[in-house]
Amino acid sequence: MATDNELQALRLELCKAKNKITELEESLLKQRANRDAENSLEKQRFVAITDAQQDAIFSKDIFRNYTFVNPAMARFFKCPLRDFIGQRAENIFSDGMRKVIDEIDELSLSGHSVDVVRDVLVGDERIILHIIQVPLWGEDQAVEGVTGIIRDVTKAN
Repeated sequence: MATDNELQALRLELCKAKNKITELEESLLKQRANRDAENSLEKQRFVAITDAQQDAIFSKDIFRNYTFVNPAMARFFKCPLRDFIGQRAENIFSDGMRKVIDEIDELSLSGHSVDVVRDVLVGDERIILHIIQVPLWGEDQAVEGVTGIIRDVTKAN
């Protein structure tokens, strides 16, 4: 059986360990808050850059659902931003445009960067699009989605 002095020493060690755990928890919370603030700032920068662009910019997850579209994408395809997010191309676009998107998605989701020019029908207007789309790689080196830029080059041709 432990003596009173031994019990007192154990209580002191336990108290020190609890204080150290509390300090570590507070440090982790501060680090997380700093990281969240940095991520928020990065997101604000990203949105500011993409919102100012005239080209359509988008990102999709591995399931081909739109996770991000800039205002130019919504204007270009005459579709509200909210109607893109979480949707797949087949829920938004006509057959002709959807075929082009599916072809490019297939390549990008297989790990290939794509840089193509395609003649498509958007609404009742035939236009020429320059489309660049690249895979987004995860930490495990697997494709986690795609991102791309679409530019109307009809007038340039």
